[in-house]
Amino acid sequence: MPLLPGPAGPGCSTCHYGCSVEGLLLFDLPRLAWALPPQLNVETLAGKTTTKLGQELLAHAPQCTDPTVSALKAGGTALLEIGLQRNAVLHARPATDGDGRTRLYRWRVPDAYFIDDDWLDRLARRIDDLQVELNALRPPITSG
Repeated sequence: MPLLPGPAGPGCSTCHYGCSVEGLLLFDLPRLAWALPPQLNVETLAGKTTTKLGQELLAHAPQCTDPTVSALKAGGTALLEIGLQRNAVLHARPATDGDGRTRLYRWRVPDAYFIDDDWLDRLARRIDDLQVELNALRPPITSG
């Protein structure tokens, strides 16, 4: 899932930005194939939701050795953390808040809330932090 330029507003660009965390993890799999169980490959994982991808990484990480296991556990945890927030943005609808501003509105029983600029900024900052953390944990390029 490549990092794609988003449109001129917040929201969609934040969603594409979150995909770059997925890409960071997925695009490392081929170079780490020698250290991974066969279930962890791009062909199997591509197209899965952010949350499902995180679950798969966490489920299979214990079959790996360090430093790969640490990177996969951190990556899986990161994807679980941002998965719900990513979905909130992608599945929100436009609505008018109490101040007459158009905002994204996420309505999923039992929760309903507006997604404002501060919410999107916090998500973007968290994704930035996660990318830095995950980059620091990436295993070196070696072969088995």
